[in-house]
Amino acid sequence: MTNINHEHRREISRAIASWYVRKDNKYYRVEAPGTSISQPDVRQASYQRIRTKLPHIPLSPELLQEAFRVAFSLYPENADEAIRPWNGQVVSRPGDTRTLLIADGFATINRWREPDYRNLRVNHAEWGAAEELLRWMLPDAGTRRHVTDWIAWCLQNEADRPTWSLFLHSKAKGTGKSQLCRVLDALFGEGNTTSQNGITYLTGRFNASVVASKLVVCEEVKVKQGSSAANSLKTLISEPTILVEMKGQEAYQTDQRCCFVFTSNHVPLWLEADDRRYFIVDVEHQGHANGPLTAEFQRVVARVNEQIKNPASLAALYNAFMAHKPADGFNARSLNTETHSTPIMEMIRQSQQQVSTEQLEEYLNGREQHYIAQTDLHHYCQKTLHVNPETIRHRMLELGWHKVKVKWGGVDYGRVLWLRPGYSAQRGEVVGSDGTRQPVRDEVEIGL
Repeated sequence: MTNINHEHRREISRAIASWYVRKDNKYYRVEAPGTSISQPDVRQASYQRIRTKLPHIPLSPELLQEAFRVAFSLYPENADEAIRPWNGQVVSRPGDTRTLLIADGFATINRWREPDYRNLRVNHAEWGAAEELLRWMLPDAGTRRHVTDWIAWCLQNEADRPTWSLFLHSKAKGTGKSQLCRVLDALFGEGNTTSQNGITYLTGRFNASVVASKLVVCEEVKVKQGSSAANSLKTLISEPTILVEMKGQEAYQTDQRCCFVFTSNHVPLWLEADDRRYFIVDVEHQGHANGPLTAEFQRVVARVNEQIKNPASLAALYNAFMAHKPADGFNARSLNTETHSTPIMEMIRQSQQQVSTEQLEEYLNGREQHYIAQTDLHHYCQKTLHVNPETIRHRMLELGWHKVKVKWGGVDYGRVLWLRPGYSAQRGEVVGSDGTRQPVRDEVEIGL
């Protein structure tokens, strides 16, 4: 033992303790905790990693043996020199550079890593080719400003989260949607970003690695209206806490700090007409694949790739976003679709309202009853039309129906009832203009 350099031993033990955690006598890599590994595998992998990460330390069997002894110890003199017990949780805590968050002796894995480019001493700000890309993709100044504000806010408030997302749509391919996502990937850091096709992994049961990211990019998104996946997206975007589950681990509740970007070549008609969780922009220009200005646009894309691959240029772009001041009306926690809307959002809203109104009229005309209780109407709107019941009032008025308060079913308080045109309510009955009467009764089940 006398020949061992104890400073080197401590450095090695601390490194091993930062690379692994332990749970139920199994070991897990901090960077990829999905699969357990044995202690011999930890030793062998650590040996190779020590040689790479700590090349200044001359290794000897005695030094390694003592370093491993301390790293695997259950009762170390210095806790940061031994592998910690893991509580099975993975979180994202932007701004916190610790890989392990310790509480009550247990470690929580912090997935967030500070991107390397942010450690450079780059003081100037420069938009560079990224600004050209945004001008191509979003020629409308107001839309471009709102998207820029959202990106800037997310970078300036990394430890926080917006409650609405970006949705990039284009009919044509090669319009730059994926390229903008690559820019965001570089800005937030590849280790803090999850990119995937569709939303299967995001809305699936074992989504810990996805929701522990800061930036989540889902491309080629196509969702069935009213599906469980569509409802899961609502929760993920708007709720501050989520239930996370990893294979082989207990599910846990945690804060989520994600910001979401979706892309698609299909108009997202599966969205509700008044959904305020998505700022949808149409990315259409003549530089798309096979377009007349393809070559010119591809030169812009090439310059953007050079920009984000150069750490100093990327740092200057980051500084530009950090110095950017969002517009006075910008609110990352509430998307006002009245003041901040786009043509495609208006088209989706009108299309959904027209379809919903036609479906509602068909349903009401098919009923024998000349009335419908508001509770039943709300149920139909949610389960069949997949629209917010609060938006249905004006559609009922458009169809000529009117609402009254009526007592029926043996209760001593009035309940809201919608009546067909030409009908009124009297003493628990609906009366037509021709004098016909229909008693009001509770419906056990409405035709859905």
